[in-house]
Amino acid sequence: NKNEITPEILKTATVFVLTGPQEKFTETEFQYLKDYINDGGRLLLLLGEGGEVQFNTNVNFLLEDYGMTINNDVVVRPQYYKYFHPKEALI
Repeated sequence: NKNEITPEILKTATVFVLTGPQEKFTETEFQYLKDYINDGGRLLLLLGEGGEVQFNTNVNFLLEDYGMTINNDVVVRPQYYKYFHPKEALI
């Protein structure tokens, strides 16, 4: 597969960036990512609203090993504080 994560690709990265992955990762790819992180590599993972469900991915399987998960909901502040909603900006 052309988009497969391999140790050779990870070796070339100072920071490995996954932006909105829309496919499920294999166990082998997760192991390569874990090895990369354990060897001092840096991973930046970005997902949008809806999390794993919306993006049809399984990244939480990796993140759970590091005490993190991506939720499928959105955090909205119940009281006004500078911004009304996470998608609004005060300019």
